Amino acid sequence: MDLLTVTSSALAPESLAGLRKRVAEATEPDRAHGRNPYHYTFWYDLAASPRNVVEQVVRDELRGHLPATEGAGPVGVEWWLGRLSAPYGTGFEFGVHRDFGEYRDTGVLANPLYSSIIYLTTLEDGPLVVFRDLPSLQKPDYECAFPRENTFVVFPGDRWHAVLDREELLGAPASPPETGLRLTVVVNWWLHRLSTEVTEPMKLIAGEYDGTIHPELRA
Repeated sequence: MDLLTVTSSALAPESLAGLRKRVAEATEPDRAHGRNPYHYTFWYDLAASPRNVVEQVVRDELRGHLPATEGAGPVGVEWWLGRLSAPYGTGFEFGVHRDFGEYRDTGVLANPLYSSIIYLTTLEDGPLVVFRDLPSLQKPDYECAFPRENTFVVFPGDRWHAVLDREELLGAPASPPETGLRLTVVVNWWLHRLSTEVTEPMKLIAGEYDGTIHPELRA
């Protein structure tokens, strides 16, 4: 596959509106009780019935936009919510999505088949940057995707990536500067059941959604 696979108008309008409303509510600081939504991820078995609006759109709409694969496809997804305000890239380091519970004896870490993000808002800042090799902005060996409402971006799950500020990437801020929310849902597509082993700063990895956290997402 290409480094980035980008699908515009990925969700039906009613799905987008409902998902955006519920993600905004669930990540509202006053409702989140101090929880950082990036530190809580959930597991959804694709053979199971959806338990919330995120899993509904994963099964019914986003799955159909994945690149074609040879052999077995993903058996489940790890998902979490994203909410950022300006400056959008603050606190993010280059990283790779991994299963820290796999291959403990060898030290080799497993990656998801795909990583992906569905943008719920549009901004001229806070781009996702995905690197073909080791992360470096000094050589043009990366691709980026700015937040565009209802755009679904997929990339290989073993690639280094980050959220950056526009000025860091392009050398110039948006004019006028962006002040809106960067609302997203991030979805990793796995070929095996992800370990629930927690590594800091994470508080929950691939947990079973029961509505205790993010009850706003329940249908």
